[in-house]
Amino acid sequence: MENSQLPDLRQFTALVAVHKTGSIAGAAKKLHLSVATVNYHLEKLEQAVGAPLISRARHGSTLTRAALAMLPDISATLENAAHTISSAQERKTAKNDNIIRIGAFPTAAAVLLPRIARRLKSTDIKMQTTLAEVGTISQIMQAGLLDIALSYTAKARSHPTKTKPHTTAARQHATANSLTTALLADPLLLAVPLTHRFAKLTRLSNKQLLECADESWISGTTPDDPVDEKIMRFYSDAGKPQNIKVQTDDYAVALGLVSAGLAIAIVPQLAVSKQKPAGVRLVSLEDPSFTRHIELLTNPRTLQNAPLNKNLSSFTTAVLAATKELRF
Repeated sequence: MENSQLPDLRQFTALVAVHKTGSIAGAAKKLHLSVATVNYHLEKLEQAVGAPLISRARHGSTLTRAALAMLPDISATLENAAHTISSAQERKTAKNDNIIRIGAFPTAAAVLLPRIARRLKSTDIKMQTTLAEVGTISQIMQAGLLDIALSYTAKARSHPTKTKPHTTAARQHATANSLTTALLADPLLLAVPLTHRFAKLTRLSNKQLLECADESWISGTTPDDPVDEKIMRFYSDAGKPQNIKVQTDDYAVALGLVSAGLAIAIVPQLAVSKQKPAGVRLVSLEDPSFTRHIELLTNPRTLQNAPLNKNLSSFTTAVLAATKELRF
């Protein structure tokens, strides 16, 4: 790509600001720029893409389908850029060997990170944490901006490799981008209101789960989420498209809507491990493939730093000990 064609992050920032505020004027105010400057960046981005990105109306502006399709990648790019700067700033003033750059998805951050931090109190290791959904975590890891990350997949690793020297005897799987250590099988549950016809059941068969296709469902907002994709594929393979009415990545919001009888949802056990939600019945799924497999991803480039590798060993030991407390 020629330098003249490289994207200007200000164009990306302007597009995201319009999406968040709903207007060009709102974006300008949010970014402390003039309306003319925001319009300039948007027009330049439209020229680069070769398609309209903003639908302008009298009472506001919205993103076109082309812009919405770009939004996840644009958001990830901006996060990566911000993370690059903050990482450089932290490492400028601290010993590199004592800082572990860790990525984590929200439920892991809420439940696992406090347990991990407690086990690291007696060490000099410091965590520089990035919280994001798994798709973004993966992108940041591939960009080399994380040493280690808590992630998940909807598929169990079938042929783990032998363990590496920096870890304990955990199942591992090596790829070009990371060394993956299997941590925890996190069962998926069907969350229904107490008045639901399946609320008195303890376990649900696939046949019964298929009967829920036409009900109002809550799904996540993040593209390519492994769990959302598995559930949607389960219904589409049976010729019964899932009736998604609400989208949110916040499990507390989702469970509140379930409690109110507005919809049903699939939630992982980890998301409800701290407290059972009021007004909600959590029903186990008979099919064991409905499981979220939580993993620890290690950047292979980080392993080339011998002192940091030693700290990664202590960190991995703390992670494994923390997850043992949560085996369901």
